[in-house]
Amino acid sequence: MSDQSAAQNPLLEKIFNKALFFLKFRFRSEKEIVVYLKKQLQSFLLTEYEKKEILNVVLSRLKNLNLVDDYRFAYLWVENRLRLNPKGKKIITFELRQKGIEQAIIDKVLTELFNKTKEEELIKKLLAKAESRYKKVALPQKREKIIRFMVSRGFSLGQFVNLLTNYPKRE
Repeated sequence: MSDQSAAQNPLLEKIFNKALFFLKFRFRSEKEIVVYLKKQLQSFLLTEYEKKEILNVVLSRLKNLNLVDDYRFAYLWVENRLRLNPKGKKIITFELRQKGIEQAIIDKVLTELFNKTKEEELIKKLLAKAESRYKKVALPQKREKIIRFMVSRGFSLGQFVNLLTNYPKRE
């Protein structure tokens, strides 16, 4: 299906507009767009070949408009995660893999945005948040709750255990 016939195909335009609407709210990974469009195409009586062709043309048009770029998506995702809902490298990597981002892209983005100093600042900020969250908890349990909080945010015990000196281990 060429781009000329694409402009003349009302179904193709409809699917393209659905993709634009989907991208209106936030930037998406290629996998997210493909999954969404496949779901949209299910309601039409088309062969698998026709669905694949429409999907390829729509993705090609989106890429030509720079609306599909997994590197840019990953960069914005990590930047947003660090600013609004901080998580560790493990959780961020897991989230990006779920969204279909290749490991090479994930590694590159994390190297650019997640330096050692930034990670230490993030750990201290999250520890302070955990301490205020559990300020009314008794001291022995407080350490355990803080550890669980930090691990659930994607940090390994080795990354923050030395900062827990104020909280004695439970006997």
